[in-house]
Amino acid sequence: MPYIGGVELLEMIQKKYPDVVTFVVSGYDDFEYVKGTFMSGAINYLIKPVTKIDFVNAIVNALGIIGEHENEKQELLKAASLIQDREYSQLIDREEEAYASGISMDGGMYLILVKIHNYYELVSMI
Repeated sequence: MPYIGGVELLEMIQKKYPDVVTFVVSGYDDFEYVKGTFMSGAINYLIKPVTKIDFVNAIVNALGIIGEHENEKQELLKAASLIQDREYSQLIDREEEAYASGISMDGGMYLILVKIHNYYELVSMI
């Protein structure tokens, strides 16, 4: 690469786009260079000439990692949704001591915040 080294490029990609999965295809088999690519976030290092099987295996490995990241994100989104919906869910369940976020105000008034997700879906069920 004429303007930037591969390790430097990998470092830039990792810093700017940490979710990008990278692997290297190179003609160099220098240990320090290979080590640098792994230290910069690459998941695999293929030395040219690359067989079709090795290339496909590297892609399958990368796709597996991407799939794991997506599953983790989905689980986090589900957990966040459950936490956000806790107050509303407890109101629907009509628990005697439902939790609600609130702020006590002067004059004996109490302000309660209720979050309603999917409002239009909820209204259509009524």
